[in-house]
Amino acid sequence: MKRVHWFEFMDFKWFPNFLRDIITDTIKVSDKNPMFDRIVPVIVNALDQSKTNTVVDLCSGGGGPWFRLFNLIKAEKPDFELVLTDLYPNKKTIDSIPAEFKEKVEYITEPVDATDVPASLKGVRTFFGSFHHMRPQQAKQILECAAKENNGIVVGEAAMFPREKAWLILILQIV
Repeated sequence: MKRVHWFEFMDFKWFPNFLRDIITDTIKVSDKNPMFDRIVPVIVNALDQSKTNTVVDLCSGGGGPWFRLFNLIKAEKPDFELVLTDLYPNKKTIDSIPAEFKEKVEYITEPVDATDVPASLKGVRTFFGSFHHMRPQQAKQILECAAKENNGIVVGEAAMFPREKAWLILILQIV
């Protein structure tokens, strides 16, 4: 079956930042429930395999599930560090990173293109609810770049969840 690529308005540069921030903040609902918890062992394994303690999250938006996952991973890897990045950095999230995370969580304030990650950003690369935005050529470029630089990659998408429960994600975003 051939893939059909749809766009989302927030992917365009002209889309207003305040609306983009509202939309990307919605995935923060995962901070309140365990929907991404089962990916923690995958991330820990990727960190071990890559011999690093750092995750570079791409397309971070409002931080997604990271403020929940951070503590779960840190329990297994005390030296764990997290770098959040986005093509359109969410300034509100940058300013509101909880004090207990500020020491080990950095949100890059400059735009970071997931298809052309600066070599200085080393670590396992992650995507939460964002990889589906990539066209096939972009996805290929992202994977090739990570492989070339020996960086592991972990992707978490809504497709991880059973269809009969996916509607809960939409409702939780409204509440």
